[in-house]
Amino acid sequence: MGYTRRNLLTAGLAVSASSLIANAPLPLVEIAAAKKEREVVASWRVSANMEFPEKPAFAAVAERQQIRNLYALGRLLGSRRGQERYLVHQQGLLAARFSERKHHEQTYGPLEKFGYKDFIAKFTGEKFDPDEWAELFQKAGARFAGPVAEHHDGFSMWNTKFSEWNAAKMGPKRDIVGELSRSIKHRGMRFVTAFHHAENWFFFPTTDMRYDSSDPRYSGLYGPIHEPYALPTREFLDRWQGKIVEVIDNYDPDLIWFDFGLELVHETYKQDVLAYFYNKAAQRKKEVVVTYKKHNLVPLVGILDLD
Repeated sequence: MGYTRRNLLTAGLAVSASSLIANAPLPLVEIAAAKKEREVVASWRVSANMEFPEKPAFAAVAERQQIRNLYALGRLLGSRRGQERYLVHQQGLLAARFSERKHHEQTYGPLEKFGYKDFIAKFTGEKFDPDEWAELFQKAGARFAGPVAEHHDGFSMWNTKFSEWNAAKMGPKRDIVGELSRSIKHRGMRFVTAFHHAENWFFFPTTDMRYDSSDPRYSGLYGPIHEPYALPTREFLDRWQGKIVEVIDNYDPDLIWFDFGLELVHETYKQDVLAYFYNKAAQRKKEVVVTYKKHNLVPLVGILDLD
């Protein structure tokens, strides 16, 4: 089946609409997206001999992709850090009735005194062995595996130049993404990096003066302080894009997995990131994949994740 630029741009209309309402309550985004039912494309590939312009338009890239069941037999093992800790600090879970908060305050003290940032010193990773992890993934039958490069919490798991809040400079003081990249690739598996950091824009209560998330000294971790429902700033989006490009350049992932939150990212930034990833893959003569949720990307530029 052939797809024209017009077809793809029309199909992507719901994505653009979602971007416009950006920080609106998620149900509104879901309602807008639900109006467009689409055929789920199993997978696609980038042909190594394609000649791309330096910065192709988003739809033009999509037109030139060939459908292929590249990862049909693959099983993804995504490694995630302890989420129960930062859930205590997420908006909506700050009420005292939640068991997570009760446990936090009984164990570490009042949330107003011991914030999420204070866990970093306890995150030492002294028993972390990337070779052991990679061996476990391989024995489980995984064809591809990798870490969450950055979750909603704003803490990067590699040595990034875009923030001091990263695992190479704090906590374990190790480049977790880099170490896993070497170990996983050494065993012949495809390397995955997962990105959730678009949600850092709204994840923490940055306007609640009771908590350290409202302190501008920690905005690099908790996200910029802004009014509710404000659109992401250019500075935030530049950093969002820069981190992904940095990982592409330094760790050469085979699969980029995007979580919810891309509806907050302006279409231009998504276009540039995907074009960069696909073109870099063509230069390296390798196949790559992007996954996404809901209707956050135009159809045929990646795999729809039904997680």
